[in-house]
Amino acid sequence: MAKKQFDKGIIFLILVILIVIVTIVFFVFTVRTDPISESIKNGDALKVLFSVTDGEEILFSEVFFYNPQTHRGALFDMPGDIGSIIDSLKKIDRIDILYKKGNIQPFKQKIETLVGTDVPYYIRVEKGMVSKLVDILEGIEVFIANPVEEVSPERTILLPSGSVLLDGDKTEDFILFEDEGESELEKISRRQKFIQALLKGMGKNSTVLSHDKVFPLFAHLFETNMKDASLKAFVREMARLDVENIVFQRVLGVRRMVDEKNLLFPHYEGKLLRETVGQTLETLSNPDILADSVLTLSVEILNGTAVSGLAGRTAQLFQSFGFEIAGYKNAEHSNYEKTIVIDNRGNPEFVQRVSSIIRCKNIEVRSQEEGLEPPSSDVTIVLGKDFDGRYCKE
Repeated sequence: MAKKQFDKGIIFLILVILIVIVTIVFFVFTVRTDPISESIKNGDALKVLFSVTDGEEILFSEVFFYNPQTHRGALFDMPGDIGSIIDSLKKIDRIDILYKKGNIQPFKQKIETLVGTDVPYYIRVEKGMVSKLVDILEGIEVFIANPVEEVSPERTILLPSGSVLLDGDKTEDFILFEDEGESELEKISRRQKFIQALLKGMGKNSTVLSHDKVFPLFAHLFETNMKDASLKAFVREMARLDVENIVFQRVLGVRRMVDEKNLLFPHYEGKLLRETVGQTLETLSNPDILADSVLTLSVEILNGTAVSGLAGRTAQLFQSFGFEIAGYKNAEHSNYEKTIVIDNRGNPEFVQRVSSIIRCKNIEVRSQEEGLEPPSSDVTIVLGKDFDGRYCKE
């Protein structure tokens, strides 16, 4: 009988030891396989969808790309009124119709299709939590170009101009107020400045936010598919983000009415957007392209054809790739057979980058003779009849 009890005791002890070992192995494995940490270690780009919602409505969304090797990032504004085929409805509609409260996955999948790359993670902030999230970061820093003074029986919004530190309530006003005289580009700028400031605040307070007592309070303010270890790794990594040089991008396209809805259709059936995303990811990963002089590369575009508005549309194309547009207008005549890309600064790397976007092989170097008026741009493009609005034909 004693032997039997002894055997049971040994078996029980072995089971306890095995459980402890399995628990330790599982914990170590979980830590080691934290996907965000692994991506950072391997130098893989992080891709996160940020969305601010109000119940079952998406107010705005930004896709954030970050390269852990260069510490550079980009934000793509993704309007909810982009027009696309919604498979579940078997018709064209707004993409934000896919969002249902508590389930952002169908919307995120559509975003992935539009940008042409996977976006594994999301952070969704409910409108009512924006204020609390900003306050836990001790405010966010933004630049407001023009003061906002809106006084009505329903609400009062007062935002000063300049570089200001906004608390939670002021931040909610900043991102959500509506101004009839404001352009769509200015609205997008406010949203992107908010996400930029949010990322900066996360990085600045990463040590505090990762603390065992603070982290649960922080993580409770939004919904994400990042596990705790991944979220902590992401927040810590934001301390390394070159936040002042984030690249801001938006979707370029044309608006059309479909079923009485004003929808934005990306240029070239979305091909331009996918190319822009690919080019941006490549730019973020290449330290040689990330010098400030390259990021602020300016392009002048001249229309050397009889096609009306071609220079303006091409300027939009280059803007989508992050170039500064020095100007666009008609060339001295409209009979250019071939498109010419002119290097005004004697930098072949710059001009090669520009010419590759429209697949132009006709490159010239501007003469740097004394007495000539200095060029107003780094590169000048003279559009010829071989340019179809996107590429130069052979």
